[in-house]
Amino acid sequence: MKEDLKQILSDIFTSSQYSIIESNNYDLIASKNSYTIYIKIGTQAEYQKIRYFSNDLNENNQNEKSIGVYVVTDNPDNRVYHYAEKLGVILWGRDELAFQIGKAVIADIEKQPCDLELIQPQMSNQWNEAESTYQQNLYKPAFEQSNPYVGVDNYFNDQNNAQENVPSNCLNIKTAPLNTSKDNAISAAKPHLSQIQNAVLKFVPYWKFNYSISTEQSYNSKIIDISGEDTGYLNALNGNLEPLLIGKIVENIEEPNDNYIVVSKSLTKEEAGNKILKMIIEKNTRNIRFDKTMGEAMISEHKKFKPKAKDIDYHLELVYLPVWEVKDNRNSIEINGYNSEIFNEPTGNDVEFI
Repeated sequence: MKEDLKQILSDIFTSSQYSIIESNNYDLIASKNSYTIYIKIGTQAEYQKIRYFSNDLNENNQNEKSIGVYVVTDNPDNRVYHYAEKLGVILWGRDELAFQIGKAVIADIEKQPCDLELIQPQMSNQWNEAESTYQQNLYKPAFEQSNPYVGVDNYFNDQNNAQENVPSNCLNIKTAPLNTSKDNAISAAKPHLSQIQNAVLKFVPYWKFNYSISTEQSYNSKIIDISGEDTGYLNALNGNLEPLLIGKIVENIEEPNDNYIVVSKSLTKEEAGNKILKMIIEKNTRNIRFDKTMGEAMISEHKKFKPKAKDIDYHLELVYLPVWEVKDNRNSIEINGYNSEIFNEPTGNDVEFI
């Protein structure tokens, strides 16, 4: 996919009469009329990668006519666009990419140069202060160093406070929608319990994460590609990685008519981040065998190639899953309130409710 996107971007910039070369440090470099555009490609717009990209541009390319363009295949929210702008990076999401592709195609049909206008954002003093706060956190634990929100949270607090007020009849938590009613949960539990006494709705906390990796390592003149992406959910009560299939997370939901409880998380963001980062590295570690001949003997060598933390784009946020706990006089089972599936294992162990 990345190679296809590189070709598409090459076509876009070529249609605007830029010269294009590939690069090890960047994916593409475009140049025209003393302007140089450094292009980085990713699947998701992560704060950490944007900051690394901006720092690299500032350290290695001091020319005022140098521009950084970060192209991703998802649609980032406004916070991410604002972050990139303040760091002097032009961010293209899926919609902007589609727009630029359309312009290039029309220009090609009309046999005219494409009008590609790139205006370099300026880094603000306010953002410099936020970056200064970030530098003060450099010696915190490993996950905090790679956490894209470290050092930018304070900057966005005022913006978050200015969001529209959530209606009073809404539960203000990020959660999967509640699609299963109390009656339906009880019906699903009946084959497994004797005499049902009660059903309680719980909102169980999970650390949702998504990540992408695209890096290369070399060994004995061979290039080892390490790439992958995934989304997962880490139970914030017991630390288990669970294969939840959730198609949608909403910012808030209408307050349920039934009695409910919001479960307090046991696993902090730092603890979850360390666990998830370790899991990502282990999952994407490649164990490769190299064979070579010495005289008449065949010698095999096994070597592991692990991605580094800086190679990983990932985002972590706390979300909730509605769960019905249906009880009889001795036992209980839990029903996923999003898709009505029965949990094989409990979602928590001796947890406290708030």
